[in-house]
Amino acid sequence: MFKLNPITFVVVGIALILTTIAGFYFLKIRPEQEEMGYWIDKNQKLDEIISEGSKTAAVERVREAMTKVRDAESAWKLTAQRRTPSAGQINLTPQRWQLVVNTRRWHGRVEADLRNWIRRAGVRLVSPAGGIQVPFPTDMPNELVQYYFNYPAFPFPIAIWDLGAVTVAGTYDQIMSHVKSWSAIPHYIASVRGLSLTGSGSRLQATYGLTLVVYINTQFVSGGPAENGKVPDLGSTGDQAQGGQNQSGTMAKPGPGGGGGGAGAGPTPIAIGGGR
Repeated sequence: MFKLNPITFVVVGIALILTTIAGFYFLKIRPEQEEMGYWIDKNQKLDEIISEGSKTAAVERVREAMTKVRDAESAWKLTAQRRTPSAGQINLTPQRWQLVVNTRRWHGRVEADLRNWIRRAGVRLVSPAGGIQVPFPTDMPNELVQYYFNYPAFPFPIAIWDLGAVTVAGTYDQIMSHVKSWSAIPHYIASVRGLSLTGSGSRLQATYGLTLVVYINTQFVSGGPAENGKVPDLGSTGDQAQGGQNQSGTMAKPGPGGGGGGAGAGPTPIAIGGGR
């Protein structure tokens, strides 16, 4: 019968003991050491955070952030002053019926500003033949606020007008200077698209689409955004139809004799107002 050498028992015993110790180390001791090292590292980081040097650095970061906020506010204030209608031109603080009157006065000012801006570049306006026309504001005060100024669909009153195609004539340099100048027009934000040139030499014509955005820099709108901000609509349904009731905030511009300027004539307003 085969007999094991006593040394074999010793070797096997030692191997079992070593295996047990290794298993205990890898399954128990090592994970605990790693966890202890993790918490020691976190505690060191926390100590660094609450140290005087860390507090000073945190205060400095807050100071730098506040400086950036003030710089951004100053930059926006300058932009708002230059790219929005200047004080006194238009605001939405008067009672809504008075706002109808004020908006029509301002409408004429906007058209004059656009025509003067074209003339200053030295180009000749070919079309629209009667000059650039801005959508004429409705005489319905609630529609005026909701659709003409898109409030409260936007958190601030803003008018967005697609003024259609504009054609100007001049030299190449005059035309290029004129088209680029739209990005710098004061009190408005203008977007030019689809520029095309025809002609030759110094007898050139350029046609492009023009969109105008007018952000009304005001902290208050008469009546506010709620339903109780509305005023009663006067007149019968037929009388109200003269003002449009078309959920665009516009109407046909009255002619010299007081008559309508023709339904659907003129540029297109982009109305965002809800409640349709």
